[in-house]
Amino acid sequence: MNLQLVVVAIALGLIVLLSLLLRRKDTLVVAERKELDRLKDEFLSTVSHELRTPLTIVKEALDNLRDGIAGNLNEEQKKVVNIGRENVDRLTLLISDLLDLSRLESGKATFNKAAVDLQQLIRSASDNLGPLAERKRLSLITDLPEDLPQVFADADMINQVITNLVSNALRFARSRITIYAGVEDEKLIKISVIDDGKGVSKKQLQMLFDKFVQTSRPQGGAGYQGTGLGLSICKRIVDAHNGQIWVESEEGKGAQFHFTLNTLKSFKSIGASMKKKILVVDDERVLVELLKMRLGEANYEVLIAHDGQEGLETAKREKPDLILLDIMMPKMDGYQVCRLLKFDAAYKQIPIIMLTARGREQDQKAAHEVGADDFIVKPFDPKDLLTKIATFLD
Repeated sequence: MNLQLVVVAIALGLIVLLSLLLRRKDTLVVAERKELDRLKDEFLSTVSHELRTPLTIVKEALDNLRDGIAGNLNEEQKKVVNIGRENVDRLTLLISDLLDLSRLESGKATFNKAAVDLQQLIRSASDNLGPLAERKRLSLITDLPEDLPQVFADADMINQVITNLVSNALRFARSRITIYAGVEDEKLIKISVIDDGKGVSKKQLQMLFDKFVQTSRPQGGAGYQGTGLGLSICKRIVDAHNGQIWVESEEGKGAQFHFTLNTLKSFKSIGASMKKKILVVDDERVLVELLKMRLGEANYEVLIAHDGQEGLETAKREKPDLILLDIMMPKMDGYQVCRLLKFDAAYKQIPIIMLTARGREQDQKAAHEVGADDFIVKPFDPKDLLTKIATFLD
């Protein structure tokens, strides 16, 4: 009997030890992932600064040579300087595209969505690219209805999509490019960039929006040498606007690039019927009620839980769009709740903002180690909290 008790005790001890080891492993994996993200961001920042600065110097030096400031050049020397300058521009574009794509893929890109006059945006992009079309002896035409509805979008991001698509068309068009926009229904507007170039093969169509894919380049590397990132960037921007982007083309018959955006009217109707859900998990009942009022006023649907166990169960049942999570709570603390959610594939994408009166550096570090997306110390400014929430839910 005593031997059986010893065996049971050893077994229970091993189970507890294994559980602790697994939790430790999970914590280390989260910490490692956070560290890799930090290193990636640091690398991109270094690339942005350390490469752009010397490129600017090289470009200015080449411009001084080209303009004769450092002495007159013969025709052969001017040709060499121009080749150098063109390649500096190519490298600058590549760095910009890599940074843009990395921000979009990592979710670090900031979208400032608002009501946008799409007609004005398209005409502005057309005016900016008009001189380049004229130099290439191409017609750049806009076909826009007068009553084109507004869209809900980030104007700068959508301008980048239009500019990328038109710039792409300028490389391959034979005589003309048309920018068209029209209402598909009350909810969607379709924007199209159409050229009369040599088109795209069926094989290339399937991978056109992949990274580093370049179309219509002769074998051996001659001809236009872009970054192969422009269309991939376009896709990620359109995806972030809940739109679709696609291409229609046949070899010898040009290409038609299309993408869709939600109208402002449709966004308002969707927003009225489909509010974002925020789960507030905190054992301070008065604070919870005040947060419920504040978030409700900001047009969020608010779910409530008063301890960690209830919070975990509610999160799994309701799948909220965001969780505000206290740390010190009965039954299960915020660290445990966060860790269990972040290591479950079904819930790990839910943003979690820790709310706590404990603002020490080690507390913030512990929160990030279990996968928390952000951290705010009590007492906090409600405007700061709403800004953090909007950053994740916009």
